[in-house]
Amino acid sequence: MQIVELVGRVELAIGMQVMVTFNVETDLNIVHGSCGEITKVIVNDCELAFLHTAVIVKLTYPPAYLLIKLNHTKSVQLDGLEKNIILLIPMEHTSTIIHGNQPKSIKR
Repeated sequence: MQIVELVGRVELAIGMQVMVTFNVETDLNIVHGSCGEITKVIVNDCELAFLHTAVIVKLTYPPAYLLIKLNHTKSVQLDGLEKNIILLIPMEHTSTIIHGNQPKSIKR
């Protein structure tokens, strides 16, 4: 198994269970709460030191995209991929909440 780490941010692994955290495409059942697992991590072209054979890979840039096998989806099967596998582009979102009297920012 290969573990991919975006230094200081997140660790990903092939076979890792994941959940969609916003509605991507409601008609295809790719919605907040949909679960699946990572089947492949495609790194950013800027990653010069990426080694396909390394067990732990430390990245400088977020992955270009992830292949995710969803437990349930109505999406069509893409050529060359197994059924229920979709391509997702990682994104980061910052939310601000008020804790006591102080605003706090949360990135996810």
